[in-house]
Amino acid sequence: MRDLVRKYRMNKLTKSELEETRRQLESLSDNQLGHEIYDDRHEFEPAPGQEDVHAEAEVYRRLSTMLIKPSIRRHRLMVCAAVAAVALIVVLMAGSAYLYNRYNDIESLSTNVFTAATDRATVNLPDGSTIELNGNSSVSYTLSGFNSDTRRVEFNGEGYFDIVKDRTSEFIIESYGLEVTVHGTSFNLSVREEDGYA
Repeated sequence: MRDLVRKYRMNKLTKSELEETRRQLESLSDNQLGHEIYDDRHEFEPAPGQEDVHAEAEVYRRLSTMLIKPSIRRHRLMVCAAVAAVALIVVLMAGSAYLYNRYNDIESLSTNVFTAATDRATVNLPDGSTIELNGNSSVSYTLSGFNSDTRRVEFNGEGYFDIVKDRTSEFIIESYGLEVTVHGTSFNLSVREEDGYA
């Protein structure tokens, strides 16, 4: 390699030597070529009185910088990209698990509405139905209680129910062992434990 650099610098490289050099260089990978130049450069000791030693050393330095450092940079970049991809996958999986659990927790949370003796309240349900509660009444439901097959609430007291019509989903009101099932209608319901009747 040293001889080729010297001949190249002095413009004494023949056409056949240039072709041979090209074939040799094409057979080497960038990494192999970089190491070859790097090793050659460090073994290079200029002869006394040799002209332009610094220029030759600069040629070796530039060639080794162009061939060795990009492959190292590429390797580092690939490692960083792989680490970033793994970290992103871990974060996405953790986030998905968190959101899944959070959503399930929200679905299982119960919404409870109570009225005092002199109060009234209107409750808007997830399906669009409404309940107007009279005094000393309560209704509770969960989002999971409003799935595709049924709509379910627990009730105590007196209230006016305006249920949205849905032939495919029953609306069920549970109260002290009593179940009122409708598909969509309006009615008043009074069920109190102390009364013993509905």
